[in-house]
Amino acid sequence: MIVEKVEDYINSAKQIKDPIRRIEKLMVGGVTLFPFQRASIFTYSPLTNVGEGVLFIEGSKVKSFHEVREDVRSIPHVYSALVKNKSQFIVINNSTFSFPEKYVNMFSLSSLLVIPLSHQDVSIGCVFIDRFNGQIDRKLIRQLENYFQHLTESIFKVTKQHEDFLHFSERQCDILQLLSNGCSTKEIAGRLEISEFTVRDYLTAISRKLDARNRTEAVAIALRKGIIQ
Repeated sequence: MIVEKVEDYINSAKQIKDPIRRIEKLMVGGVTLFPFQRASIFTYSPLTNVGEGVLFIEGSKVKSFHEVREDVRSIPHVYSALVKNKSQFIVINNSTFSFPEKYVNMFSLSSLLVIPLSHQDVSIGCVFIDRFNGQIDRKLIRQLENYFQHLTESIFKVTKQHEDFLHFSERQCDILQLLSNGCSTKEIAGRLEISEFTVRDYLTAISRKLDARNRTEAVAIALRKGIIQ
C-alpha cells in the first residue's frame, strides 16, 4: 500500500511541466511519505564545485533557498558524497564529521542524510534530509535514493537554465531590470543612452533566451529565476 502511494505520488508529480514546481512537489513528498520533517535540495556544479540552494521544506512550509551558496570542498563529507555519488549520513556532534558551524546553529542540526542526485553517473545536485522519526537503516536509505532520483531530470533542467542565465550580459540585465520597473522602450533607450532600435534588438534576444512569448513573460521568468530583483 505504501509503495503504491509513493508511486502514485511520483506519477502525479511527473505531470507537472515546470521543473521548479515538480521539484517542490517531490520534495514535499519526501517529508510526508517518509519519516522526516525537513529537507532541502541543492544544485551542484562539478566544474566549479559550488553548491547552491534551490528549495527548503519544513513540514508544510516551502521556501526558496538561493541564499545558501558554498564551495562544497569546504564541507569534506558532503563533497565526498557528491564525488563518489554515494549517500552519506552525517552525525554533527561526531568529531569524525566536520560541518560549517553557521549552518549547524542556523538550523539546529544534529545529523542529516546527504543524497546525491546524478545525471549520467555525475552528481549535479543533492538532497539534505533530517529530523528523522525513527531509525536510519540501509533499506530506508535505498528507498530514499530511489525516490529522490526522480528529481534528477528536473534539477538537471534547473542547472542548465542557471548556466544559460550566467551568459546574460550586464546590458541585458540592465534592460530587463528597467523593463520590470515599468520603463518603456523609449525610456530604456534614454537611460542607457542607446537607440530604441538597439533596445528592441536586446529585447528580442532576451525573449529568445528565456523562451518567453512577450516582454511581460520575460520579466516574470527573469524574476522567478533570480536574474533580476
